[in-house]
Amino acid sequence: MSDHSQSVIFPSVGEQDAASLGGDLLAWLVSEGILIFTPCDCVLSSALGYPPGPNYVAATGMADGNLLQLKTNGAEFSIRRTVFDAGGNGFSLICPSCAARFERLPHWGDAVNDWFCSAGEGQLACPACSVTQTVEEWLYDPPYGFASFGITFWNWPHLTEGFIQALAARTGHCAQVIRASI
Repeated sequence: MSDHSQSVIFPSVGEQDAASLGGDLLAWLVSEGILIFTPCDCVLSSALGYPPGPNYVAATGMADGNLLQLKTNGAEFSIRRTVFDAGGNGFSLICPSCAARFERLPHWGDAVNDWFCSAGEGQLACPACSVTQTVEEWLYDPPYGFASFGITFWNWPHLTEGFIQALAARTGHCAQVIRASI
């Protein structure tokens, strides 16, 4: 069985606010019974995650009999610059200015590294129209996200739109969902 994730990210949250917003959201998710405040090895990274709580159904709208049995079933909080992707299954880049589509661009990796290392904005020029934009502004198929704050839910049923909107309302920032399968 493969693993999948849903990352709810907040691209407009700055690095300076990520930790406090993450702490606030974690406290709220624990108080609602959606997560358990017991960090453990329940996510696919070197970080610890938070397992689903007794009321995780408030986030998904449905129970999943397998979720609580899985080793990888937690929520992972990312409070640093992170590139959220679809799981390495290939992608196309789409210029937001001219809609030209590319499988890869020669300097895309350098631009992403520039953004990730906080060395700059990650500028990338479109070979078709010559307009330069940040990697955050480019469009991706499947979607990619660039953010300093996000929560990745590992192997959960689809999160409801109401839950995603509640997370956005609690942070005061727009949310974007990136789904991955690995």
